[in-house]
Amino acid sequence: MSLVELAVTMMVTGILLAAVATVTIGTLKAARVVNVKASTAADARIGMEAMSRTLRAGSIPTGTTSALTVATSSQVTFYSKINRSTALTVSGTLIPSLIEYYYSGGCLMEAQTPARVSGSGYAWDTGRTTKCLLRTTAAPTFSYYTSGSATTALTVPSGGLVAGDRQSVQSVEVALTVTDANNSSVAGIPVDVRVTLDNVVLQAGGTA
Repeated sequence: MSLVELAVTMMVTGILLAAVATVTIGTLKAARVVNVKASTAADARIGMEAMSRTLRAGSIPTGTTSALTVATSSQVTFYSKINRSTALTVSGTLIPSLIEYYYSGGCLMEAQTPARVSGSGYAWDTGRTTKCLLRTTAAPTFSYYTSGSATTALTVPSGGLVAGDRQSVQSVEVALTVTDANNSSVAGIPVDVRVTLDNVVLQAGGTA
């Protein structure tokens, strides 16, 4: 084999190896993206299902006029009949806990505060716990509707809905993008869920 033939062979082999390496790297990258998206989608589904159950259990406690205490485009605070095993029960009646959903540190946070008896009423000022429910690249967007079938959301001012508008809310929509904090280069999974507050509808005389 001459020197020229050897050089040509080495060059062709180098080109083939480079092509194989490129294909392999591309395949591995595509597989990683698929795996990250699948894992993120699963996290999004679990988190949104948990949020939906909590919203659906929203309720108006005795002595108050609305299930919602804060309703902005990026945060919602409301009363919900969850955690039946640990929530306050008075004369067989479950007293709702105070739930908060808000954005902080790359997370959609969930805070829960159980009720306690305070004089002739109730207070939600002790025992607050928080956890990161879902990781997101930006704050979620909350929209509010006067019924489960309404197609036009209430206009939310910068300070949030006023008390009168909060009383009319019977459905809440949440939209956000869920991302993997360890793989920020992979596009997040956009999710959107709308929940009717069944207890609120029933308390208003409607049918859930």
